[in-house]
Amino acid sequence: MAEHLLARCTYTQQVWLAVSQIIGIQDVPSALNDSLMEWWIQKRSRLDAIRTRGLDSTFMLVSWKIWKERNDRVFARATDKTPAQLTGAITEEALLWCAAGARCLAALGWHVAATS
Repeated sequence: MAEHLLARCTYTQQVWLAVSQIIGIQDVPSALNDSLMEWWIQKRSRLDAIRTRGLDSTFMLVSWKIWKERNDRVFARATDKTPAQLTGAITEEALLWCAAGARCLAALGWHVAATS
């Protein structure tokens, strides 16, 4: 279930695509036949140390926000966010992390999202 929710469903693919455009990653987890974990390992192996930590943080942030959206829908019966709204919430959170000193996220380009 987690693999589908975090990487394979159409909704999630749209979120990952938007995030990948912000951070400059060429493909998204669903674009490959690899598992989400294999995609993550492949992407991080091509980055320098600070950007690797930024990708790790981004991966955790996006996964957490997707899971929270799922829980809000299932348990809180909250109004469903569109992929664009969830991406906006992820961006806001990433910018807060950058403001708090997360240089690794800033190295991936999240700080630029504030001006986009």
